[in-house]
Amino acid sequence: MRPSLLLPFFLPLTLASQTSIHNNCAYTLYYAPVDSTPPTPETITPIPPNTSVFQDEWFDGATGTALKITKTSDALWANRPVLQLGYTAAEGEVWYDLSSVNGYDFWGENVVLAGDREGSESIEWLGAPGGTRIAHWVGELGLVLTVCA
Repeated sequence: MRPSLLLPFFLPLTLASQTSIHNNCAYTLYYAPVDSTPPTPETITPIPPNTSVFQDEWFDGATGTALKITKTSDALWANRPVLQLGYTAAEGEVWYDLSSVNGYDFWGENVVLAGDREGSESIEWLGAPGGTRIAHWVGELGLVLTVCA
């Protein structure tokens, strides 16, 4: 995870929130935050069943950010399915979406991405991957991804 001491230098003032990933599955998930710097095995964080992790939102000034969620710790290097929560922030606005790469590993499970502000859009994949849909919010917004919702 990125040190929170660096956040004020990279984030617009209206975005200072967190992204949380809730693992309601009966198995461990793994995630890595990725921007213009590729992930390494050291950046992979396990999320045990029925727990959550919190990632301070950050922006490297060059790209958006993707939180890559997998069922195995080596999936990013083994051409296995990856669930991606992507977001970017610019001029006090946030864009966010869900997508999958190399297939889909959560068949039959509900995956829900929601903003933490009333009126923000939710993206729900109910048992199967949905098409990529980009949601948008003006102002501060925390994101909540629940796997096995």
